[in-house]
Amino acid sequence: MSMLFSKVVAGGMACLGLVSMAWGQEAELEESEFESNFAGFFVGVTGEDRRDRGLTLGGVYERRFSEHFGVGAEIERVLGDLDFWVGVVPIAYHAGPWKFYAGPGVERQDKGETENLLRVGLEYAFEFDGWEASPTFDVDFVDGDTVLIGGVLFGFGF
Repeated sequence: MSMLFSKVVAGGMACLGLVSMAWGQEAELEESEFESNFAGFFVGVTGEDRRDRGLTLGGVYERRFSEHFGVGAEIERVLGDLDFWVGVVPIAYHAGPWKFYAGPGVERQDKGETENLLRVGLEYAFEFDGWEASPTFDVDFVDGDTVLIGGVLFGFGF
């Protein structure tokens, strides 16, 4: 458990560093062409090991503070062989169509067990008339386990 705590603390410190960099960089940026808010729906697959997999459905919201930095909220329901909820608060860095993010979260099983997690992820956005489809790959570190998540995020900026 102390190893997971160390990962969560390290992730939290990295998130705080990114936020402070974003606020400093925002003051230097001129007005750019990004949407301040993004909302989306995620469809994918979560796998804990070679055989356990589950359909994953979720919702995503992100508030961008600058062209490059934002903070979000994600909630996911994993169904099938696996059966749990996940909530994450990631800090994101945008580089053109690429998005890199990391943040702390919680995994809650229907049995009532709750575990802390650290998520790192990567997206690539394809834009279509104001909408976006983004192939997404995430890795969750939960209680010494590595959980892989892959899918597509559909959303729009406003």
